[in-house]
Amino acid sequence: MAWVTIRNLDDDAMKRLKATAKIKGRSLEAELREILERESRPKGRSEFKSRLEEFHKQIADRKHTDSLALLREER
Repeated sequence: MAWVTIRNLDDDAMKRLKATAKIKGRSLEAELREILERESRPKGRSEFKSRLEEFHKQIADRKHTDSLALLREER
């Protein structure tokens, strides 16, 4: 097994990580291990597609400006 040392971690980030670990009923080390293992897994097209669909849901009700009109104004 490998060891990792993380220096200069923001105090607020550490507090959030500890709080998350406590809520999940595990140690900070176990929480960090889970995060690192999860984020190091290969991400396939299906994950990208689901994240993209979630993003589209978030912006679905927003009014969007015509970017072509903005570009023409800049010229």
